[in-house]
Amino acid sequence: MLERKRKAKKNKEIDIFKNIPTISSILVPDSIEEHSDYTYFGHNKYSRQFAITIYPEQSWIRLA
Repeated sequence: MLERKRKAKKNKEIDIFKNIPTISSILVPDSIEEHSDYTYFGHNKYSRQFAITIYPEQSWIRLA
């Protein structure tokens, strides 16, 4: 009986490709939350949106 268990353990193969992430799971964020002026893409990942509807004569960007 012990010999059968030992042989079963030795013959059991491990699939090393089972836990490899796909390209889509790497590129796609875990969550996306859209707000009025920014989008949250997961842990400490934000994106800011700007929309210009009328072309101004002058424009300034203030970095805080």
